[in-house]
Amino acid sequence: MLRKSLPPHGLACLSLLLLLLSGSRLEAQQGGRASKSSPAAPTAKPALFQPGIINISAATTYRPAFTADGRTVLYTLEVGGGDYLILESRFRNGRWQQPQIAPFSGRYSDAEAFMWPGGNKLYFSSKRPVTPDGQPRKDYDIWTVERSSNGVWGAPQHLGGEVNTDLNELYPSVTTQGTLYFSRSGPEGSDLWHARMANGQYIAAEKLEVPINSDNRDAGVFIAPDESFIIFESNRPGGLGNNDLYISHRRNNTWTPPQNIGAPINSPANETSAVISSDGCVLYFASNRKLETAAALGAGLTYADLLARLQTPGNGLWHIYHVQSGNLNGLSPTCRSKN
Repeated sequence: MLRKSLPPHGLACLSLLLLLLSGSRLEAQQGGRASKSSPAAPTAKPALFQPGIINISAATTYRPAFTADGRTVLYTLEVGGGDYLILESRFRNGRWQQPQIAPFSGRYSDAEAFMWPGGNKLYFSSKRPVTPDGQPRKDYDIWTVERSSNGVWGAPQHLGGEVNTDLNELYPSVTTQGTLYFSRSGPEGSDLWHARMANGQYIAAEKLEVPINSDNRDAGVFIAPDESFIIFESNRPGGLGNNDLYISHRRNNTWTPPQNIGAPINSPANETSAVISSDGCVLYFASNRKLETAAALGAGLTYADLLARLQTPGNGLWHIYHVQSGNLNGLSPTCRSKN
């Protein structure tokens, strides 16, 4: 996903933009029903996550991050021109509420939030200035922001030079012990890196070894909380589409050769930004596939039919899907749900 810096005035009209987008007439095709006790039910086949609320037809959405209780989700929305912000929705009265711009986002281009497992610290990528009086960066750096016990977000903190460079640091993902995995991209391509923590601070990041990284694009990383497996996107040969999701396990301190997750998660379209729920039961990912309800020619097609299809997510833009993690070709973690 290409990005460029956001003009200083560009976010001034975001509230109006989101109001217009949320007011679109959407044909909701629910991908898992919510209940008062369960924010989302996993599905046997990939389905849109909360279409008409989280996913909207007019904009790219991807990479959900859930708080420890599973009742607040933060995710990325493209606002146009390759610029992004982070939205926040809360689960109340048996449904996900209308999203709001996260309190720490909306002024600069922010993307790809990830919640520290079991905690309330959020990692994300941003072009915001490192110093309060500085200029927005031309590249993305990784930041953190903490959420208090009463749900209030603090001030974002820059991770510093051990992690961030003049290239793009993207897709942060963190283990329970705080080890940070991310992708670093620039003119020569994109590779996966990790940085371990010592005495509460990150030490110099290191590039992951082969077979994780390849001569192709490797990005969109998710690391298991116990660092036992990794899921990432790659356009290496042999995939179903341009970008597919791959999984590798860590055994005896060595990564196994990555395996393509396969259909129905991967498709002839593109897949990215895999995230597994804290209970191990649900895989969330983004895809720009077109659903059967997407706009297409057909006998007897009316304008009303066409309009409904154009206003339905799954129309070729990037949107968030979810599916039971057991569909990872037998390579998924154990689902700890009783359901």
